[in-house]
Amino acid sequence: LNEVWVFPPSRRRWRIANVEAVRGPWTIVDLAFYVDSSCEVDATLSVNATPMSSPFKATNGPTAIRNPSTEWTAECVTAECGRNEAWIGLQFDAEMPLIECVKMQQQAGDDTYVSS
Repeated sequence: LNEVWVFPPSRRRWRIANVEAVRGPWTIVDLAFYVDSSCEVDATLSVNATPMSSPFKATNGPTAIRNPSTEWTAECVTAECGRNEAWIGLQFDAEMPLIECVKMQQQAGDDTYVSS
């Protein structure tokens, strides 16, 4: 993992953020955190989690991560978001083992996922 990831000491909050400045919409359609490097064991299967994010431009925000009918768009639509200002993630109810993999889909209708 790289500087995009933020590791709070409690390992309860995990998020992705923009590494470089973003001007224009940055939309996340789907996001999932996994406790194994092969992206098979979903972290939310064993521990409840609450979505969290930086300010967003829509009413369907991060409350429905993993729901294909919603999306999250960072509030960079008309202004620039500086490094690490746009982010989305989960706050888990209990301390998690390390997150080993993340899958993210950045635009609707695209079946391609990015994993790291």
